[in-house]
Amino acid sequence: MIYNIPVELTPKEIAIYKKTQNSYLYYEHILGGKFSAWQESANRLKKDSEYNQDQKKEAMGFLRAINKRKSILHNAINKIELTKTILDKYPDRKSIIFCESILFAEKIDTLLDKQSVIYHSKMTVKQKKEAINNFKDNTFKCNVLTSVRALDAGVDISGVNLGICAAGSSKSLQSIQRLGRSVRINVNGTIAYYFNLYVKNTQEEKWLKSRCYNIPNVEWIDYL
Repeated sequence: MIYNIPVELTPKEIAIYKKTQNSYLYYEHILGGKFSAWQESANRLKKDSEYNQDQKKEAMGFLRAINKRKSILHNAINKIELTKTILDKYPDRKSIIFCESILFAEKIDTLLDKQSVIYHSKMTVKQKKEAINNFKDNTFKCNVLTSVRALDAGVDISGVNLGICAAGSSKSLQSIQRLGRSVRINVNGTIAYYFNLYVKNTQEEKWLKSRCYNIPNVEWIDYL
């Protein structure tokens, strides 16, 4: 079962998001519109010696706005609370949380205390192996693994029956990989659940619609 469930930004986050979105649209227009902006900004950064300082600033401003907008959406405070609510609703499940920033993963880990482990690309091979082993070993009573991108592909973990995507991109491959870590596991007859969290009426909702386009049986719900 796959569910897409929205969250709201806080008033402070809304103000920052609106300012950032306006900045994004401004630089997008300066760089030639929706489709040319990406190509122009990338090319100007790669060949910056060929352009003047004003052009470089426009390209950099565009990319800064993109990254800041992602950061606001990916790290929305209410996503942390909703993630905790979902985990509390299904306390006996083996769960993986997918997120896009180490900061978000650390906040989740702190909130869950000793019930979770973190897995991300900045960890050593030894640390990653230890995290996976602790998650697999039921004697540790650790039933939540919070992953920052690094677990999208290449790691096989059995027994997982709850997935929470706290943040993601527009790429459908990412959803397929993450779904493969959770929803496919159903060996004992337990229905597996997968939740996509998103900020409603923002770019993140568009990203989610894009990556879910070819995935069947996805339900959009208003609340848990």
